[in-house]
Amino acid sequence: MVDNRFTKKSKEVLNRAESIANDLNHCYVGTEHILAALVDVEDCTASVVLRKHGVTLEKIYELMENFISPVKPVNVAEPEGFTPRAKHILESSVSEAKRFHNYLVGTEHILIAILKEQDSVAARLINT
Repeated sequence: MVDNRFTKKSKEVLNRAESIANDLNHCYVGTEHILAALVDVEDCTASVVLRKHGVTLEKIYELMENFISPVKPVNVAEPEGFTPRAKHILESSVSEAKRFHNYLVGTEHILIAILKEQDSVAARLINT
């Protein structure tokens, strides 16, 4: 899924998203995990923007626990564990980078893709 067009920070965010999903005993990586990772990975553009607007990791976890977390583990038939919506966000982030004439996909491009995908769990968490 992630190729050499993603910056080091973007790759760090996606690795952290997988780790967050694992820590929460989720058998998938969804947009909510990517959002949490964007906030959690310090010194990246998306983290600075999200934190400046009051988005915290604690609040994301609280909302995930109250509104999203399944009672039982959920398995997804995706080899890498990313949900179809999360994959779509990552594909859209590549398009966002191109739109800004960037070859590399930064965390800001992932955040823009999330914000544009209003039906994603991550966008709903931000709006909440």
